Amino acid sequence: QAMSVYQKSRSEYLSLLAALSAAGVAALAEGYLVQLADHEATAARVVDKMPLNFEHLALIALMFPRARVIHVRRHAVDTCLSGYFLRFERSMGYATHLAGLAGYYRGYRALMAHWKRVLPLPVYEMQYERLVGDAEGEVRRLVAFLGLPWAQRERVVEGRVLTPSSWQVRQPVYREAVGRWRRYEPWLGELVEGLGEELLKEGERLEREWA
Repeated sequence: QAMSVYQKSRSEYLSLLAALSAAGVAALAEGYLVQLADHEATAARVVDKMPLNFEHLALIALMFPRARVIHVRRHAVDTCLSGYFLRFERSMGYATHLAGLAGYYRGYRALMAHWKRVLPLPVYEMQYERLVGDAEGEVRRLVAFLGLPWAQRERVVEGRVLTPSSWQVRQPVYREAVGRWRRYEPWLGELVEGLGEELLKEGERLEREWA
C-alpha cells in the first residue's frame, strides 16, 4: 500500500507515513516478508538493492529497526551517467536529461546526510572506487559491519533481477568503470555544471586515489 501511494503522490505518501500506527507498521513489515518468502523462503539474510531505497529509510527504520544500510557511493558524474544510459519508467523521468539528473543527485546526497543525522539505522559508506581498487579489503570491512564471520566462499542465492540494470548486476566489479564519464566529457556541460565544483573535486580525489 505504501509503495503504491508513493508512486502516485509524494505528498500523500508522507501523509500516510505520518498517520501510521504501530499496527500499521507491523502489517507493512509482515507483507514485505511474505513477498520475500515467494523468492527464497529459507534465506537467513536478504539484500534489497532497489535504487530508490534511500528515499524510504525512515519507513525502513520503523519496519525493520535492526536493518543495516549499505550506502554505495561513486563519482557523482559516473553515477548520473549510469542512470542516464538506462531506460527507466516514467516516474524516473529526471533520468532522461542531464540537468534533471544533477538536481536529483544533489537532493539524494542531502537526504542521505539528513537520514544519517536523525535515524538510528547503522550505515556503511562503501566507496565504489575503493571497492575496485581493494576488493577483498573493502568486502572484509563490509562483512565486519554486518556482524558476520569472514569466509572465502559462501553460498549465494541468485534470484530474479527485475530492475533495468539486470545485466550490470551480474557482471564482476571492473576497474574500467572508474572514470568512465571522461569519455563523454565534451557533452556533459549541463550535468557537470549542475553537480557543482564540490562534488567534482570529491570525484577527482577518488579517481586519483583508486583509479
